[in-house]
Amino acid sequence: MLQAHFQTIRRLLIGVVALAALYMLLRIFLVAPTDRDVFVIITLSLLSGAAVSLVVLASTIAPLYGMSSSIAIGTIIKMLLGLSRGVHIIEDGHTILPHDVDDASITGPRFVIVRCSAAVFYRGARYTRVSGPGFINTDAWEYVRHLFDLRPCQETLTYDHILTAERIPTQVELSVTYGIAVSPKTARGEIPMATAERNMILRMCTEMPEWKKAVQEEIERSLRQAVVNYRLDGILGPASVDALSQQVRANANARLNTYGIRVSRVSVLDVQPDDRLLQAANWARIGSDMELAKASTYRDTLSVIADAYRIAREMKMSDADMQREVLRRILECLAHDPRTASYPLTADVVQALMALRRYVGLSPS
Repeated sequence: MLQAHFQTIRRLLIGVVALAALYMLLRIFLVAPTDRDVFVIITLSLLSGAAVSLVVLASTIAPLYGMSSSIAIGTIIKMLLGLSRGVHIIEDGHTILPHDVDDASITGPRFVIVRCSAAVFYRGARYTRVSGPGFINTDAWEYVRHLFDLRPCQETLTYDHILTAERIPTQVELSVTYGIAVSPKTARGEIPMATAERNMILRMCTEMPEWKKAVQEEIERSLRQAVVNYRLDGILGPASVDALSQQVRANANARLNTYGIRVSRVSVLDVQPDDRLLQAANWARIGSDMELAKASTYRDTLSVIADAYRIAREMKMSDADMQREVLRRILECLAHDPRTASYPLTADVVQALMALRRYVGLSPS
C-alpha cells in the first residue's frame, strides 16, 4: 500500500516538474517575463529539483537499508528538518552504524534498523521498549541499553580436569550450538516479536545479561555431572560418546530453558586423559614390557637347561661329566666375551677356575 502511494507521489512530482518546465518555456519564448514571473520560475525550478533529488536519493537508500521508498522519503525529510538525528543500524547483536560509538551515546530521535537482534531501549534510567528485527523511530533521548543476537551460535569448547568415575582428570572437547528461543520467523523479521518473547528478553536483561558466558558455564557443569558416571575405558566408544552428548544437552536445557535459552546440539569431539597421566602410563607400560621380557628370557633359559640335562642323561653322562662340560662352556664364553665375567658364578665354578690358574702357574686370586 505504501509502495503504491509512493509511486503516485513520484508521478505527481514528475508532472509538476514537466508543467514547470513548460511554463518557463512559454514565458520565455512567447511572453516577455516580468520580475514576478522570474521569481516564480526560479522557485518552481528549485522545488522541482529538490523533489527529484529527494526521490532519487530515497530510491537509492531504500534497497541499501532494506526499507520501503516511502519510509526512506519520510526519514530523509525528518533529517532535513532536524526532526531526526540520523540512522542507527543494529545487526547480529552489535551496532554497525554509527561506527565506534557507545550505544548509550546514540540517543533519539533516530530511525533504527534492527536485523537478527533484540534491542532493549531506555530513556534515562527507565525502560521504554523491546524491539525485535524491523524498523522503529525512537523518541527524544531514547537509547539502546542491551543487545541480544538472535542467530544460533555454534562454538567449539574445551574443558580441562573433567573427572571420570575413577577420578581420572580428562580434557573434553565439545561442539555446541545454542541460541535464544525465539521463533525463526521472528529472528528473520518476518513477523513481529510476540509479547512472551519480549518478556523473555527483559528477564534475560536482569538475570542473565552475559548470557553466552552463562551458557558456557552451564555446559561445563552439565559435562562434569555426566562424565563422572563413566569410566575412562568406557567413555571412548561411539555409543558412549552419543549417550554423553545427549546427557550434557539434556542437563543444560533443564536449567537454561527457564531463561529462554535453548541448546539445540551437543557433540563430544574428543576425550583425552591428562598429559601427566599419559606420561605415567607410558613409563608403567615400558616397565611392564621390560619385566615381561626378563620373565620370557628366564623361561627360555630354564627350558634350554632342562633340555640339555635330559639329553645328557640319555647319553649316560655322570654328574661330574656334566659339571666339566658346563665349566668348559663357561670358560669358552669368558674367553670370547670378557663382559660375561660380570655375571655371578657358583662356588664350584670359582674353585675350578682357581685350580686352573694354579695349574698354569698363575696366582689364584
